[in-house]
Amino acid sequence: HDLTPSARAVRRAVLHASTFQAVATMLLPAAFIHSVVHAAQHVLLHARLGYASPPHLLGWRRWVPTGCGIACIPLVPVLFDHPVEAIVDRAFGGPRGAPAAEPAPAGAAAGGPAAGGAPEQSSPAPG
Repeated sequence: HDLTPSARAVRRAVLHASTFQAVATMLLPAAFIHSVVHAAQHVLLHARLGYASPPHLLGWRRWVPTGCGIACIPLVPVLFDHPVEAIVDRAFGGPRGAPAAEPAPAGAAAGGPAAGGAPEQSSPAPG
């Protein structure tokens, strides 16, 4: 398909935002919070507050790991947003909203006017 430049820019922006959201707001936070909850469960079981606990402490086994997971939610943007944004920007070749780089015209010499460089200066003829 040959898309117009504006359609290409929209497609690129949607793909860029979708990639960022999938990684920074779903994948990494889910893995991080799951790891914190699992670690809290492990600590409680090994601290003898798990199955051998008196009946009035059994709620700890259920609610402390949940509380630890919830307490981690404010850390998610601080830990993941900037690094993931930098990686996604690098993968897409620039910051969000920047137009995609157009390929150089075929046969353009580096530094010449067709490549976007300064026009070549001709020296005056000796006279």
